[in-house]
Amino acid sequence: MSIEDEITAWAATRPVWNTQVLQALMTGAVISDETVASIADHLVDGSPVALAPALPVPAGAATTGTNTVTIHGISNTQDVNALARDQHLTFAPAGVTVVYGENGSGKSGYARLLKSAVRARHREDVLPDIFAEGVGSPSAVVHFAVDDAEDTCPWPGGSRAVLRQVSFYDEACGDSYVTSDMELTYRPAALAFMDQLIGVSDAVRTEVERRLSKNAAATKALPHLKATTTAGQLLARLSAATSPQAIDDLVTLLEGAANLPADVAERLIEAEREHVRLRASDPALERKRYTDAAARRETVANHIRALDGSLGTTAMDRLNSLAATAAELRAAATVASSSGFGAEPVPGVGSSTWRALWEAARAFSEAEAYPGHAFPVADEGDTCVLCHQQLDEPARGRLSRFEAFVRDDTSRRAQAAEGDLRQAVDNALAREPLPSTVEAALQLLDDLGDPSVTEARTVLAAFAQRHELLKTWDRSAAGTHWGKAPGLGVAETLLGKARQDRESAAGIDDGGFAASLDRAAREHDELQASVEFSAEYDNVVAEVTRRREQSRLEAARRATDTSGITRKSTELARVFVTDVVRDRFTRELDRLHLDRVTLRDTGGRKGQLLHRPAFLGSARNVALDTVLSEGEQTALGLAGFFTEAYFDSTKSALVFDDPISSLDANRRRYVAERLVQLAADRQVVVFTHDSTFAAELRRASQDGSVPFTPRSVERSGAKTPGICQDRHPWDLKDIDDRFKWLETRLTKIRSERADLDFDDYDEAVSLWAGRLSMTWERILTLEVAGRIFDRGTMQVKPMSFRMLVQISQEDDDEFQRSYGQCSEWAARHDKSAELNYSPPEPSELQAELDKVKAWRKKIKKYLSV
Repeated sequence: MSIEDEITAWAATRPVWNTQVLQALMTGAVISDETVASIADHLVDGSPVALAPALPVPAGAATTGTNTVTIHGISNTQDVNALARDQHLTFAPAGVTVVYGENGSGKSGYARLLKSAVRARHREDVLPDIFAEGVGSPSAVVHFAVDDAEDTCPWPGGSRAVLRQVSFYDEACGDSYVTSDMELTYRPAALAFMDQLIGVSDAVRTEVERRLSKNAAATKALPHLKATTTAGQLLARLSAATSPQAIDDLVTLLEGAANLPADVAERLIEAEREHVRLRASDPALERKRYTDAAARRETVANHIRALDGSLGTTAMDRLNSLAATAAELRAAATVASSSGFGAEPVPGVGSSTWRALWEAARAFSEAEAYPGHAFPVADEGDTCVLCHQQLDEPARGRLSRFEAFVRDDTSRRAQAAEGDLRQAVDNALAREPLPSTVEAALQLLDDLGDPSVTEARTVLAAFAQRHELLKTWDRSAAGTHWGKAPGLGVAETLLGKARQDRESAAGIDDGGFAASLDRAAREHDELQASVEFSAEYDNVVAEVTRRREQSRLEAARRATDTSGITRKSTELARVFVTDVVRDRFTRELDRLHLDRVTLRDTGGRKGQLLHRPAFLGSARNVALDTVLSEGEQTALGLAGFFTEAYFDSTKSALVFDDPISSLDANRRRYVAERLVQLAADRQVVVFTHDSTFAAELRRASQDGSVPFTPRSVERSGAKTPGICQDRHPWDLKDIDDRFKWLETRLTKIRSERADLDFDDYDEAVSLWAGRLSMTWERILTLEVAGRIFDRGTMQVKPMSFRMLVQISQEDDDEFQRSYGQCSEWAARHDKSAELNYSPPEPSELQAELDKVKAWRKKIKKYLSV
């Protein structure tokens, strides 16, 4: 079964609108915005889909991904690496443009700029000159064309999306082909219709979601009604998930609920009065109300009393007293230590810090160093637990004196007093000024309108202030003032009210009014809900209408799901695409002499298949980059890029930055030939610093009759890189370009002859003659020796050997005479004074150039003999 038959059979299982859209697409119909809106209308309300008849694509209607994009140049470079400013690097719109630049010339700066503007599998930032102060952000202008329409855009901010159709390749991009998935653009025409169907579905979904957003913006707030009321229950049934029919039924009930009796206001007042009366008369409820109020008042009052015990006047006076006692005893202990230990080598014996150290040493001695022996262990020959040195007689005596001091009554009393003070402060701080239970009780009392709440909060705030002061209290300060003492009157008031509440609760008789109270409550709530609902009826109706529309829009959005289309498209792609792509990839690998690698299907998204290179027939599942050499990885990356380029139907520009890293000569030659093949019907731009590769590209272009455009990037002097030239340097020029240079320069010499003095004219002739000599050498290298022996591949070409037989003695004499003449004119040796040397005239130079051209033409004929 063909792919078209597969799609036709599958379409019969899809919703009708899917089938209609697919048929329209396959007959060339244009699915306009109006059609998308019409499809959305159909999905929302079930009306028939009205598709426009098949029409040709309007003139000038550019669709992203179908136009050919070429890069024409980069200008106005500002703060791009260290490149010279305001340069203009141009590229020929067809054929191969080779941008040559030596290392450090600035070539890579232009390549990085292009990489960030077009599509590349690897991204990197373009930096300004990192060695310069006060530079701005990198910027430039990119010149390009979409089909034949030339355009420009600023870079980086204004880079056009259409530039992403231009593909960029460098070593980092090549590495990504080795380690990540490839998404290929090759799609059979029939699958393209599936892609378009996905696109239309997405467009319809976007339209439906736009309407959903508009629908959500029109949301009306519904009244908050008790769920036990009829109106409240009706509104509770309303949601986005409610079916349209259920919403229609609900509207009828809502209309009935909104029709209020004429005397509703009087009935509501009476119901509320009856409800209040019955609620007040209910024994159980009333007892609970009084009991709850009493408990809340007792909670607050008891807490205030407890705070007074911890932070009241008596408690704070006690703290001051404890602090004074501790200070006095510590002063006495300090005097005792200073008088008894003034002669010790280290001052501070007896201080609190010293005592902490002493007690730590005691714990260590008794638990670890000398268990079972009283501290301090100071027998002869023992080791000190503090300094870990053997104790001599003075040291043993000192330890004994220290222990006696610690056990002295003055020190122990000071320590005990300080402990009492700490404990008292900790106890005071342990009580929270306003715990959650007290706050809740205050809030409930406030709801009851108890005026004592305000005073209680004032008292609690005063205690909270003392609590905060105590946290940072300087315990050595005598007679601290703690502020005005909080009053306890409010606690007594609250306790008195609590007693009254409990008495009232105890005086209420049991009764059976619960049922009556419940009926009154329900009647009151129903009337209240009806009044509130009637006041908001217009908003409710509007919200019901909105949610009816929302329900239909949600169903329409679900109908635009593309997962089924994607699954079928991916399934067809696996059957009809994978083999084609894998075959192309294998061909590219074969040409680059890389075998045992294939493309493996790794899944897809939106019908687009993903592939990743993998070893073919390997016994272990290992990453390619752990086995392949650098050159093989480069070849693999190029094969992936060439495969993507092959299936790129837009034929947009391809840009390469030094694509032959680590490749051997044979693979380099193939890459050059492959680039020229690609350039036969699309623009190819190559940045390279390899003169041999540039020459290979020129040769391949000549062999393939593809336009070859030389460009170069140079340094200005020894400092500024990025100077653009519309030529290659002399060393990269082929023989024909060298002849053009020699002709052009000879014309200049001829026109300036009358104005040049002897030295200037001699210098001009010497340069010209030296380059003519180099041209002779290039002819011998390429047209004679190069025809027989390829230095790049080390191959001998036996069939070309016969040309040597054709070279005559006359040919040799002509060469020797002309080459010798060039050497005599060139500035290679000092001219002998006896020869009375005079530089040749332009006519002699012209004659010599004509001889070289004629000699080359004769030699080239020998190849065809």
